[in-house]
Amino acid sequence: LRTLGAAMAPIVGDDRKLIEALASAENLAASPIAAASVEAVQKFQEHLRRTFRESRRSVSLEQLDEIVARSLLEERQYQRRTLLGCRFIRGLLTTPGTRESVPCYLPDTLSSELPLATSFRARVLAEVHLRLAPYESSRFALRPVTLGRVLDF
Repeated sequence: LRTLGAAMAPIVGDDRKLIEALASAENLAASPIAAASVEAVQKFQEHLRRTFRESRRSVSLEQLDEIVARSLLEERQYQRRTLLGCRFIRGLLTTPGTRESVPCYLPDTLSSELPLATSFRARVLAEVHLRLAPYESSRFALRPVTLGRVLDF
């Protein structure tokens, strides 16, 4: 939410609706709700994107999303969760041929060792847990013991 707002700020111009939406986003990002409610942040991001699309800026929403995604990746701003007494990076594991994904919680200490990619092929040996967070759609969650990247040559 902060990165989306920061990317939008220089191109807002004098659009009152967009200025107000950005101010509200800044307020939400500064509140404890942002850290506690993934759903609230996602809904507000959707609101910001919709407001931006309606404003007809010279930069498309797709271009803006690309800027935001690249910035988040380069800064290693992964989704993080505190579970099982530790801080984890939340990823999603999808097996070939399926659309359903299972949350995969990697130790936060690996943040600087992960490849700078939004997705990659991997082999995982993991502990299987029942759902660790109430908002997850999968009934299970994985805590990898070993993670190996699959390279295609």
